[in-house]
Amino acid sequence: MKQKILAVFTTVTAALVCSLALTITAFAEEYPVIHREEVTEMPDCNRGSDGRVYLCDHYGDITDTPLDGIFENYRYEIEYYQNGVGYTGIAIVDGEEWKFENGTALNGEYEENGGYVTYIDGKPFTGPYTYLDSGFCVPGHVDSYTNKYGTVTEAAVGYNCWRYAENGSQSSVNGWYGPEDYRRFYDRGCLLDGCADGKFYEKGLVFSGFYSHLNYIAPKFYVDGEVYNGYHQVTEEDRWYYTTTDEIKESWNFEVGKTYLFINDYPAQGFQEENGCKYWYENGLRQGTEGRGKEIYDPASDAWYWLDAVDNGKVATSKDVYQESYAGAYADRPDGTGKWVRYDENGHMIKGWCDTEAGTYYFDPETGAMAKGTATINGKEYTFDKNTGLLTTQKVHDCEWVSVDGKEYWYENGVRQGYDPENPDYRGKEIYDPASDAWYWLDNIQQGAKAVGKDVYQESWAGSLGDNGGYGKWVRYDENGHMVKGWQSVLQEGEIKGHYDTVSYYFDLETGAMAKGKVSIIEVFEYEGTSSVYECISLFDETDGHRVEVISWEPYTGDREVGSAIRLE
Repeated sequence: MKQKILAVFTTVTAALVCSLALTITAFAEEYPVIHREEVTEMPDCNRGSDGRVYLCDHYGDITDTPLDGIFENYRYEIEYYQNGVGYTGIAIVDGEEWKFENGTALNGEYEENGGYVTYIDGKPFTGPYTYLDSGFCVPGHVDSYTNKYGTVTEAAVGYNCWRYAENGSQSSVNGWYGPEDYRRFYDRGCLLDGCADGKFYEKGLVFSGFYSHLNYIAPKFYVDGEVYNGYHQVTEEDRWYYTTTDEIKESWNFEVGKTYLFINDYPAQGFQEENGCKYWYENGLRQGTEGRGKEIYDPASDAWYWLDAVDNGKVATSKDVYQESYAGAYADRPDGTGKWVRYDENGHMIKGWCDTEAGTYYFDPETGAMAKGTATINGKEYTFDKNTGLLTTQKVHDCEWVSVDGKEYWYENGVRQGYDPENPDYRGKEIYDPASDAWYWLDNIQQGAKAVGKDVYQESWAGSLGDNGGYGKWVRYDENGHMVKGWQSVLQEGEIKGHYDTVSYYFDLETGAMAKGKVSIIEVFEYEGTSSVYECISLFDETDGHRVEVISWEPYTGDREVGSAIRLE
């Protein structure tokens, strides 16, 4: 029995060996076989008139000897020629299949079957590689590559040069790949520069540091790939993405050692409330922390503020501050500088008349300087204490604003307007101030104080936008108390916390009435120095008045005035 089994085994083995020999023979007959030890340096050669490549002599003249054999060119690529013709197809190199095209072993990225396949030394490659801009691929991750003509640095190669492939295919590689020391995040085989899975990557690594793709765009600050909200002290070790450190520091005044605040992806700008206190930021840096402090102007509230250094830049409230800046007629220095100014309980610099429990003061409407001594105001002469600034003569306020405890009130012939505590149905009063060319609402529920940031319903004339036969309208007063007219865009928080959307409203240019429903508005569109008149028909929400959609936008040649609004239905 053992002999029989052994005989069978011997017969099968012999058959397998014979079959393998036939396979190798067929394999060798189908593809040429090349041995790497036969490789020589690429000789000087030239292409003849018949299209074949011929050797050149030492004078550089072409000979009658066609190039034949396997060679290594100046880029360390393998080239294979048969009787002067560059081989195209598969050849067996030291027992491995190599793919050649026009004599050169494929080395680079090639489009095949609708995708890209990466070859290195003629074989589809699996693993990390570096792609040079010349199309040459180098196995592994390198920052530079040296050939016979010198060193090609990463800067010359390209910023995102590291790649990864599986059996040549890049598209199959998505996510973290590579050995531990070079583990990176790839997108279709390429190192990811940008966002994925809620994180920001630089050359395949989660990014920490500053990012700004142009030096005039505010930089974001990232920690472990996520946008950072909070304080960060700039150090020399901070990373900078896409733009140079010097460019970003120069443009945004970032200084090593200083602490910056980042809010909603960008350096904080304007007022920020912290622990119940207001501070002012410029390019992420808190202001007013050095010297005595800093005076700033906020366009949104149309007011001046004092950032007090003794409170680490906190907005000063209910405080008198001496400033060495221009003071005009109330200057206490010969050169026109030096003044006392006052900031109310909201931090606004007071201008005009101010009534307090101690008495009445006056502050210059332009400079905010406190009046002292004898002063002529609106054609009338008044006397103020030279030390305290208190009014020492009787004053009757008439058609002017008076500041009291941080609120603005309008007086006519000494009587506060918009306030009637004896009438429970009284809502307030609308007045026009020629000095600011604006309409205001004096709110009875605030004892006649100027309404700011508020929508008010009025039963006065509203034209086509009126609720009842041309009367009845909603009007809006902005944060300065002015009645809004024309378009107004407002940032409102969306459904996702921290994300904001811009919503638009329209208020009649004459009556200030808020547009609601389907409304036609005549507008001017300007482009490259030319202007055209259009009729814009929009749908506005019937409840809060925000624009829901633009229905049409067509050129207009009628006789309606620009800005006129008509409700269509």
